[in-house]
Amino acid sequence: MNDKHKRLNIAKQILLFTSVVGAGISSVTGQVAYVSVPLSLAVVLMNEDNRRRCELLQQSASFPPQSDQTQKQGVTQLEHPPQKYLTNTHLRLIISKLHQVQQQQKVMQIGQINKLEQQVKEIQQMLSDLDASTEDLQDRTRNLDQLQQQLAEIQQMLQAEAFSRTIPLSPKVTSSATRSCHRSQHERVAIFVDAANLYYGASSLGININYAQLLSVLQAKSAVCRVFLYTGFEPNNKKQLSFLSWMQRQGYQVISKEVVQRADGSRKANLDVELALHMVELADSYDTAVLVSGDGDFAFAVKSVQSRGKRVEVVSFRSSTSVTLCKVADCFLDLETILDQIC
Repeated sequence: MNDKHKRLNIAKQILLFTSVVGAGISSVTGQVAYVSVPLSLAVVLMNEDNRRRCELLQQSASFPPQSDQTQKQGVTQLEHPPQKYLTNTHLRLIISKLHQVQQQQKVMQIGQINKLEQQVKEIQQMLSDLDASTEDLQDRTRNLDQLQQQLAEIQQMLQAEAFSRTIPLSPKVTSSATRSCHRSQHERVAIFVDAANLYYGASSLGININYAQLLSVLQAKSAVCRVFLYTGFEPNNKKQLSFLSWMQRQGYQVISKEVVQRADGSRKANLDVELALHMVELADSYDTAVLVSGDGDFAFAVKSVQSRGKRVEVVSFRSSTSVTLCKVADCFLDLETILDQIC
């Protein structure tokens, strides 16, 4: 009995020690299972010990007085009652339970990792969708800018059309006044031709211009005359290149730029900057500048040339000429009034 009692005490100490160790582990890892199992076993053994003691006390009270030797044996049984102790089988069960708890924890961790990976994939997909939406928004913004530019050009043309139909021309810009803008015999003249603007103006009227005859009209009564033609070209368009060579033989100094394709699919070579810059830079070499264009963007360049004491004549089709450009010009020649001379 003494050996069994000692073994039971040792088992209790082992369980208590295991409980303390499990509590330490649980405080670090947050796993309650490491401390709950040994504590439960310890409580069960303690309850069993107390129940056994109570049974022995009840038995001793119900029996008649016994001899001293019998009483000593009863006391000995009370002090050292037969108790159950923890066997290897119990330890194997505890270890197996701990392994199951660890395995369950691993499964839970794997599930959490898989869930996190799924959330990361969803976030990546959302970011990809956001990038696609941003690119689509940028494309829409570019298209909107192009539409606004085209709308501004259409409004400008409509204003010019309304101006030509409803507003009477001042004496400064009437065709008769333009024809009376005589040049002196020794006047130096520089002619700047916006080929694209002239071409589109003629196309809107359904006419073809004879550039040789046009040059003859523009050069009338001029002592010294320089003619600059600003146009785009396509390297593979042999017909166009042949036409530009013919223009050079007629006396035009061709300044060209390769045509580029815009985002909206249209093709254009913008030489407005080159034309305006040449007008200002060459102002000291001429007395009168003849601008063959109806583009209102040249109004500032015209004013800059006039500020240097130079005259500026604007030559274009009234229906496609900017009102602002007409107002700042010293003279305006409507090509629609001389179609018989230039077609």
